[in-house]
Amino acid sequence: MEPSRHNPRFFRHHRRGLTFIETVCAVALLGIVSATVYGAFNSILSSQQRQQHRLNAMELANRLILQYLDEASSMPASGLPILYGKNRYRWDLKEIPVRLLPSRPEIAEERASAAPISVDRMQAIAVRVWLSEESGGSTVYDTNIPAVALTRLMDPIALRNPDVNWRLRTDAARQAEFIERYSKIGRNAPSRNPRSNPAPRTITPPAAVAPPKSGGGGK
Repeated sequence: MEPSRHNPRFFRHHRRGLTFIETVCAVALLGIVSATVYGAFNSILSSQQRQQHRLNAMELANRLILQYLDEASSMPASGLPILYGKNRYRWDLKEIPVRLLPSRPEIAEERASAAPISVDRMQAIAVRVWLSEESGGSTVYDTNIPAVALTRLMDPIALRNPDVNWRLRTDAARQAEFIERYSKIGRNAPSRNPRSNPAPRTITPPAAVAPPKSGGGGK
C-alpha cells in the first residue's frame, strides 16, 4: 500500500535538498576560502624566496671581504654580476678610513706618541651585495630588492694567516707594497684633521691573477 503524502511518516523518510540560491552561496564561499588560502600560500613562498636571496647575498658579501683581505688582486670584476646557484648578484666595495676616539684623550696621546705607527690606521671594508636585474633585481643597490650590506674593520698592516705570510715572503712586489703601506700610516705620515670626514674610496680591483699554488713540489 502506497503511503499517503499527508502522512507525517512520509516526510521523515525524504530529506530536503539544496536550493539554487544555497548552491550558489556555497560555491561563492568556497571560492573565497580558496582564494584566501592561495594568496597566503603565495605570500609565504615569496617571503621564503626573498629570505633565500638575502642569505645568498650575505654569503657572497662575506666571501668577497675575505677574498679582498687575502688577495685584493684576485677580486672579480666589480662591473660584472656574480653567479651564485641559479641567480646573479651585483656588488660594490668601499674602503672607509676609521679614526678612533679615546675616552681619555690625554692618556691616549701620551701613549700614542711613543708608538711607532699611528693608531688611526684602521679601515672599514664595506661591501654591498644585491640581486641582479638578470634575476629580477636591479642594476644598482636598492633596499626594496633582496640586498645586504656588510662592514668589517681591517688593520692594513696585519697579516691574517700563513698563506698571506708565505706570499709576502716570496713576492718582492708584495713586500714593496707592504713597506709603502706601512710608511703611509707611520708617525711621519701626513696628519689627518680630526674634524674632517673623509669620503669613502671605492675600490676598483685589478684584473684577476691566479694565486700561487701552496704545498711542496715534487722533484
